[in-house]
This record gives sequence, structure tokens and C-alpha cells, in this order.
Amino acid sequence: IVVKKRLDIEKDIYLKDHAIENVPYMPAVMGIEAFAEASNLLYPDMQITSMKNIKFELPIKLLKDNPIDIFITVEKDRSSNGDLKLMAKIETEFHNKDGIKLGTNKLHFIAEIYPTKTDLNFSKPEGDGRDIDIIARFSEDSKLEISDIDIYKRFFHGPKFQVHGGVLDIDSDRIIGIMTVKDGDIFNFIDNPEFISNPMAIEAAFQNAGVLGMKRNNVMSLPDTIDELLYRNVPENIDKLYVRAKYAGAEDNKQIFDTEIIDRDGNIYSVMKGYKMITTGVLNDSEKF
Repeated sequence: IVVKKRLDIEKDIYLKDHAIENVPYMPAVMGIEAFAEASNLLYPDMQITSMKNIKFELPIKLLKDNPIDIFITVEKDRSSNGDLKLMAKIETEFHNKDGIKLGTNKLHFIAEIYPTKTDLNFSKPEGDGRDIDIIARFSEDSKLEISDIDIYKRFFHGPKFQVHGGVLDIDSDRIIGIMTVKDGDIFNFIDNPEFISNPMAIEAAFQNAGVLGMKRNNVMSLPDTIDELLYRNVPENIDKLYVRAKYAGAEDNKQIFDTEIIDRDGNIYSVMKGYKMITTGVLNDSEKF
């Protein structure tokens, strides 16, 4: 299946809050959601809850705020053990002023997707009692280790993407943060959209790992690759979600993290393994935590 989606800041209004130096970028988490939704069109009776080898090759920019068409291709394949595997990619085309396509498509994001007929369930990891206790003790009156205000003095995200509510606890190799749900529409053509991958929760996990990288190594970074991403629906009665990240090493110019999205009781709703962030700059003294 090939799906065309036009990105337009007047319709996809979240894009205005995901801009660097006033240039809107398609968020990596919306690329993940695009993969999930296109795969769901191809296999509507299966669960799209598992992706591997996600790579964010080139950013998708809306130069001069002009709309851009993206093409999501999902192709059936088989894994080495015979399980169903889908190969997915997001590309753009280049046209001249007369509308004639020039050259080959530009590749932006790729992923492997593994549909299944069974619901995804996570077992609680062992050894997380301290983190759960920290979350259990947290209340609206608790003092944060790092506030959301301080985080967004450093991050470029606008209001709709300010989904990190602050850091509950942090050391050199791990971090616990709280997710905050943002009010307000992200599209102008639909109210209360139903997502498959819960992109704003994954965004909070991205940002949480980014804060740990800033605290640990005094660098700014952006998403590069994910070895494996798993997620499931969050029940409606869960009013608070928390994000955890652990430092898992480094290679080349990249930091590696493992992350989780959990509730107050330690139930897991999403896991990222081998989430790599590429360093984009060094913090100056005023930006360091």
C-alpha cells in the first residue's frame, strides 16, 4: 500500500509547535504513527504494536511554510523465522515549478513492522521498586528535580509538544519524568483523533531521554534510530503516565537509551530498546542542568 499525506501547517496545526528556527519539521513520533496507520490499512484485523530498526534518515521540512506531500509505502515481507513482517518507508518527491517530477524520491524514515493477532502485554521488570516508590510518593505539591519550565528553556518545542511535566528523580544513568497531557487541537479537521501508537507519550519518552543526555553529557541531541519499539493502548481510567529512561552506552556521536512509559502502579504501556540520539551541539554554561 502507498498512502499520500499532505502536511500543511494550516491543517496539521501541531507542526507550528515543532519548528526549529521557524522551520516546521514533521516529528519523528508522527512518522511512527504514519507507519502504524498505513500498516493498519493494509492489515485492519491485526494489531500494529511492534516495530524494529526504525531510522530517521532525513528530516522532513516545510520550507517557507509550504505544504509538502509525503508518501508512506508499506510492503509485505517475511522475517527469518517466517513471521509476517512489513517494510515501511516515508519519502518525498521533488517537482519543478511546472509540476514535473525530477529525480528519485528522497528517503526520510524507514521501519520494520510486525503485525500480530494477539494483544501485547508487558510483564513488570524486576528491580524497579525504588522507581515505583518515587512515583507513588509524588504529588502535585512535590518538588521536582527539574521543572518543565527549565526543560523548555532549552528545548525548541512549542506548547502542543511540551508534554514533559518535569523530572521526579535523576542520576547519572537513569531518569524518571512525568508526562503532561496538553489541551488544544493538533489538527483543524478532526477533534479528539484516535491514534494507534500514542505519539505524544512516545514524544515524552524521547524528551525524557534527551534530558538525561543533557544532564549526563551536557549535549543537545535529536532522534536517530530505535532498535525496537513496543506499545499498547492506555486505559481511559489512567490519568497519569510517567517516563523512565536508562543510559545504555554510546557509539560514534550517539547516546543510547532504553525507555519505558508506565503508570503509577508500574504497569508498562510502551518500551523502546536501543533508542539512539545523535548529538547536535554542546550546551553552553547557562544551558547546563
